[in-house]
Amino acid sequence: MDPQQLTAFKSHKTVHAGRIKHVGPVVRSPGFVGRRLGVEAADGFCYVVECPAEMFVRYFPLVDDFYVVYSAGTGDEYASISPAKQFEEGYSAIGDGSGAGIEGGEHGEHLRERTA
Repeated sequence: MDPQQLTAFKSHKTVHAGRIKHVGPVVRSPGFVGRRLGVEAADGFCYVVECPAEMFVRYFPLVDDFYVVYSAGTGDEYASISPAKQFEEGYSAIGDGSGAGIEGGEHGEHLRERTA
């Protein structure tokens, strides 16, 4: 099927996202198999985010891609990875990019150094 045969949609939602600065090796612990990503938050710090292996079935993230959270802080929260080019073509930061009240450490453990 040619993708252009599908109905075209324009996004009108707000997402929370951070640039991926590090992709860690596979982590296996009781009840969890996945990877840890270093994700730059609105405060300029990099946070560790644990992502289940299922997140990487369709696409494996590269440094500078985006970790995206849809419906942040709600019962419908959903996270995914977006290639940098596609994300940057579809989204722009709101205001100063501060995350609209979402605390940077909410989704992961804080790393000690700021990203450049």
